Amino acid sequence: MATRVRGNGRGSVRFKVALAASSIATLSLLIVGSALVLLVHRSLVDSVSSALQREVALTATGITEGFIPGESSALSGTVLQALSTSGGDVLYTSSGIVGTARISRDEPSGIAVVKVEISPAFAAQNHFNLAYGTTTASTRFGAIIVYAAGSTAQADAAARILVIELGVLVLPSVALLTALISWWVVGRSLRPVEAIRREVADISTSASGHRVPTPKGDDEIARLATTMNAMLDRLESASTQQRQFVADASHELRSPLASIMVQVEMLEARAHDEDVKVTARILADEAARLDRLVDDLLLLAKSDEQAMTIEHRDVDLDDLLLAEAKRLRQIGRVDVNAKAVGPVRVLGDRELLRRAIRNLVDNAERYANSTVTFEAKRTEDGALMVIADDGSGVPEELRATLFNRFSRGDSSRVRGTGGTGLGLAIVAQIVALHGGTVEIASSGPGARFEIHLPVERDDDEFYEA
Repeated sequence: MATRVRGNGRGSVRFKVALAASSIATLSLLIVGSALVLLVHRSLVDSVSSALQREVALTATGITEGFIPGESSALSGTVLQALSTSGGDVLYTSSGIVGTARISRDEPSGIAVVKVEISPAFAAQNHFNLAYGTTTASTRFGAIIVYAAGSTAQADAAARILVIELGVLVLPSVALLTALISWWVVGRSLRPVEAIRREVADISTSASGHRVPTPKGDDEIARLATTMNAMLDRLESASTQQRQFVADASHELRSPLASIMVQVEMLEARAHDEDVKVTARILADEAARLDRLVDDLLLLAKSDEQAMTIEHRDVDLDDLLLAEAKRLRQIGRVDVNAKAVGPVRVLGDRELLRRAIRNLVDNAERYANSTVTFEAKRTEDGALMVIADDGSGVPEELRATLFNRFSRGDSSRVRGTGGTGLGLAIVAQIVALHGGTVEIASSGPGARFEIHLPVERDDDEFYEA
């Protein structure tokens, strides 16, 4: 069964692209926003500076022409101060700073308007933090110095509000919107890829009849789909040829094998030399093993071609297990424990289930030290059969591949034991055809094979009876 691969997690391409786009948008907005805040703040401060310079220039010109500035001449938020250069007498002071210290101790030279440093005494008495001044030519009051002071508090406040608006409203909104748009766009773009992935996940080793959907256009995804379909064509063709070869070879081998077995039996029956009889028996055993291998290959080939049909009849699994237990007792190599075999009935193919049980029993007898154990019972999930041995068991690292074809477990399981490497693969195939599972349990010494099969509801009457 195909495993579903989740594509919406933190490791998906969709998530990574959305995160990258959101991060880039956030970083870009931080850079642009910081530049915007600095630009706005600088513009507002320059505006205050220009206003102060105009006030200083206009006031100095008016005083030179003999006019004393009035209160209305100063812009809102600015104050003026005119002092005599000779004695430092205050000739004019805006009403807002009457009685305070002079705005600056700097005395500009020439008639140019320059920025001056606010005196600490004035700064301690007022909230102004920016000042300009100039020195006029001789007037009827003599040479005078004109100062104009203002505050950049409003510019600072506007910059802070802008920072808050960008950080609280704009930045999260843009980041979230970018992430959502990227998530949607990438998801829409990758939808054909996900369709391809789902189709490929359902493809078996034969790739029979499966092709991935090809999106419209000639982009990278469409070319990927076209390439994958071409690969699936080649895979299906190779798989078909391989299965056909196995089936044909198995069929062709049956006739000469049957002839060989007959000839060997005749040779053994008519031979008078003991060495010839021993050789004939060896040849008969090898021919029988080769015949079983051909049967196994035919069964697997039919399964691969999905040409294997099963009969759906009532099968008493306990009868099959007890028959195998009797056979092992007759062989006499190991002890048999079948005390835990209870009545269990399933719906299936009796001969195929008998073959699966026979393969597991032969495997258990081959590797048991002294005892093979049988169990059968009805569980909440269906029917359970257990065939266990007290041998060396199956290492944990080999259990995942033990039901593969031609798997022999560890190196100690050699051809001398008589196995073909297909027995357990056939067990897994037959159990799967019946909708069940076979697994190797980890409890207890030795190997413990458990077969779980579904039970029809109608069979509940059998257990109740």
